[in-house]
Amino acid sequence: MLVMQENDRTLFSEQNVASRRNAQAVRKARIGQALLFLLLLPISLLLSACVPGGADDSRQQALDTGWSVAIDRSRALTITKLDDLRFESLPGPPALGYVDGAVWLRHTLRADPARAGERLLELQLPGIDEATLFWPQAGGGFSARTAGDRHPMSARDVRHRNVVFRVDLPPQGEVTFYLRVAGTHNQTFSVVLWEPAAFLEAALGEHLLWGALFALHVVLVLSNLWLFQATRDTPTGLFALYATVSFGAILLVEGFGHAHVLNGWPTLNHSLLVAFWMMSVPATYLFVFGFIELLDGSRRWPRRVVVAVAGAAALSVLIDLTLSPPWIRPAFSALQALSAPVLAGVLVWRSLQGVAAARLLLVAMTPTFAAVALKLLRNLGVLEPNLWTDSAYFFGLAFYLLVLNFGISRRVEALRRSKDRAQARALSLSRRTERELELRVAQRTEQVASAMRRVRDTLELERRVLAEQRVLFGTISHELRTPVAVIYATAQNLLLQEPAVPEPVRARYRKIHDACQRLSQLLNENLREDRFMSVAAITRFEQAPTLELLEDAVAMARLGSDHHALQAMVDSGAERTWCDPVLTRLALSVLAENAVKYTPPGTAVRLTARFDRAGAREETVLEVADDGPGVSADELAKLFEPGYRGETARATEGSGLGLALARRLVELQGGTLTLGSPPGQGFAGTIRLPGAPPLPV
Repeated sequence: MLVMQENDRTLFSEQNVASRRNAQAVRKARIGQALLFLLLLPISLLLSACVPGGADDSRQQALDTGWSVAIDRSRALTITKLDDLRFESLPGPPALGYVDGAVWLRHTLRADPARAGERLLELQLPGIDEATLFWPQAGGGFSARTAGDRHPMSARDVRHRNVVFRVDLPPQGEVTFYLRVAGTHNQTFSVVLWEPAAFLEAALGEHLLWGALFALHVVLVLSNLWLFQATRDTPTGLFALYATVSFGAILLVEGFGHAHVLNGWPTLNHSLLVAFWMMSVPATYLFVFGFIELLDGSRRWPRRVVVAVAGAAALSVLIDLTLSPPWIRPAFSALQALSAPVLAGVLVWRSLQGVAAARLLLVAMTPTFAAVALKLLRNLGVLEPNLWTDSAYFFGLAFYLLVLNFGISRRVEALRRSKDRAQARALSLSRRTERELELRVAQRTEQVASAMRRVRDTLELERRVLAEQRVLFGTISHELRTPVAVIYATAQNLLLQEPAVPEPVRARYRKIHDACQRLSQLLNENLREDRFMSVAAITRFEQAPTLELLEDAVAMARLGSDHHALQAMVDSGAERTWCDPVLTRLALSVLAENAVKYTPPGTAVRLTARFDRAGAREETVLEVADDGPGVSADELAKLFEPGYRGETARATEGSGLGLALARRLVELQGGTLTLGSPPGQGFAGTIRLPGAPPLPV
């Protein structure tokens, strides 16, 4: 015992060392992430500050005023038929939101010798389906050039995520040009006239800024995938999924997919854009509910909400890609905006319940909620496009991801501490279980020795007593097999299923295994049931408590049970039974032990008693029924044959004499034992005993 405890302590110490090493590895990884994030943040801010911009920059001109707009609901008018439209002045840049129809924009530029020559006209909105620039020609008329996400990138004047047209500005006079914008995307954007060199510098700074944000996503996805693989923590995996979907949505919605990845497949780019954008909403719900532990409990409504939102998103994707109605994207934008107060309410509720993860998530998502509201108002045309309305969502998202990464780190550390505590509890339980097993083996061994002494004393009695005791021998034989089989099977399973236990413990297991094997051989050689089958026992009738008879059988069956649900029930009127209690207990024990022996673990076994009156005949009906697989009709007729065992029972230890013995014991009392197995309804053994003792012969 002392050697075993010393080995256990050594094993537990080694587990603690390994656990601490894993924790140190996790902390080092998190420190590396934090340093990278701290490096990315100032770089991003510095790059954003270095991006050229502002109305005072002589190398660019923001066309914020002077626009006129007209809507072509038919989408069929051309530049030669614009007289059919009525243009209205806009107070600022185009901020029209979602429009059902083609938008015609008109603007007049006054020539400036300082700005003459080649310029780049940028429509600052990724995701424009189709934009056509009508630029006046020197000889009259207009030249037309078309670009957009529904057209290959090779058709654009400049390969950029936004639509950019090359134009020539004259040194004097005025230039009136038209823009026709059509599609299901929102029509809210700024228009900037760039000097080519200035545009190149701005694009370079912008790409570096976005590159920092993408690097943040890649680090988060890879690090949390690694943590999920190491810990199998569900919120960590959900966070990796959320960061992946978020990364894909930003990459596609902001036009980088079409510009750099899928530039030759505009249809595929459009399909992926819609899918990632719309599926980002259920991904958010799934992660938030998983992080604040709403998916682990017995509540059903969180799962239903996630399924409902995922269904709405999937349906929206299908409708948008097949029918492209003008209302689907505004409707989904409204659903996306509605999600912010819904999630905020859930987080506040869980915070009031004391969930620390909900408080952390609420702090992380507050800037994102505000950014979502700003973006919705911008897309609907309520707010004009500018640096803050265009970029607030992404800065809020970066803050959100950084705070969540901190929260995941704390969660992993908590999981490590919980694992250490669980290991300590498991070691303590293992020690206690071993002591209890040794005590139970000693008790059972003493019980077996006592029973054998009673058997030897009984052999010295006279013939009448010998006849009674032979029935008792049958009882002892059947009762001894169950605990011996349980101890033997337990020792065998411990040897097979616990290869990592110390050698002193395995030596004890082998000792128990060998002792049970020798005891089982002794029982098989000296206490076989067939030695007592022909004995006409002298029965002694009395009114025995029925419930006690059933509960005794339940207690015997439970020794060999594998988590079976054993239950004893007595109907009104059957509280007492005329019988020989010893014989009846043995018969019930045979049926109950067979029920737990030949049915799968966890099967329900019911022992019931009722009083049956049919005319002048009165009987007490005792039944043992289970919900197991049952037996076939062919086998059912052979079960009372001594030594017969069915096909499904051959893998289980037994002699095949129990049912024959049980029927003999019931018949000695003037009763009957029948077996039944309706298809799909388990197996049942029914004992019918007379309601009064039989007349003496």
